[in-house]
This record gives sequence, C-alpha cells and structure tokens, in this order.
Amino acid sequence: MAPASPPATKGAAIEGLCVGGPVNTYSGQYYFNTSSVPDVNTTGLLTWELHGGNFNLSSPMDFSYNPASNVAVPLFTPSETGTNVAFDERNRMNLQQYLDDTKPLPNYAVKPLYRWYVCTTYAGYLYQTLAWVMGDGKPENPTCQKVDVVRVFI
Repeated sequence: MAPASPPATKGAAIEGLCVGGPVNTYSGQYYFNTSSVPDVNTTGLLTWELHGGNFNLSSPMDFSYNPASNVAVPLFTPSETGTNVAFDERNRMNLQQYLDDTKPLPNYAVKPLYRWYVCTTYAGYLYQTLAWVMGDGKPENPTCQKVDVVRVFI
C-alpha cells in the first residue's frame, strides 16, 4: 500500500487514512502507544497528533461502523479510547483475535487478523480510504481492494 496522505478531515477534529495526495514527514507520522515495551504482536493504540493554533490533541484510531455494511472506516478522533492494533514480525498491522466464535464451542487462541482494504467509503465525505472488513467474508463494498498495512520507521 502506498503511504497514507495527511489524514483527511472528516469533520471537526476527525481524520481518516486516505490514499494518495501529498505525503511528507509530518503528515505521515503516527505513534504506537502501548503500556509495555513493544514486541511482536504487542497491542496498543495507533495515534495521530492533531495540531491546532494553540493546542495539540492525541487522536487514537477507532472504527466508524455502518450497521448495514461489513466495512468499517478507521478514523482518528481526539479521545482517550480507540481500537487496539498490533504489528507482526514483518511490521504488518493487524488486530488480535482472542475469541473465535465461528464454531459451536468458542476457541480462545490468540490469532492476528489482516482484514485491511482500500475502498471508496463515506464517513461524512466520499474518500478512498483504508478500511477494515468485519468477519471472514469478502467486503460488501465492490470498490474494496485487499492491502497490507506496513509500519515504516522514519
């Protein structure tokens, strides 16, 4: 996947990961906040810092869900909560599954999930953004293309 452009404004202090556009060191800088020393598959919050005229706000990534779709849009919003992510040994971003309820008896094994796509989405505005597909099926949105999200250190 190409580097994300500066987070696109979706509303008052709400930003999304759009594909394309100008990329620079400042706009492409995100933080992985965790309460332990980061290791393979350590979970934490992916954040972006919103710089205002006289303030800075930490904005963790969280999903915006449309109950009529299986495609969720990750957005950065000033908050104290968000969706935990992890990075594997190849620096690919994933979500950790702790409970597999696809069988009659749930399995409690930890498993990284890689359900990242780039899709044309609508979360206040129409953009081509990073998206997450809920469930093991294919995205309902016909514009979605499978991608890996890879962490690159600057």
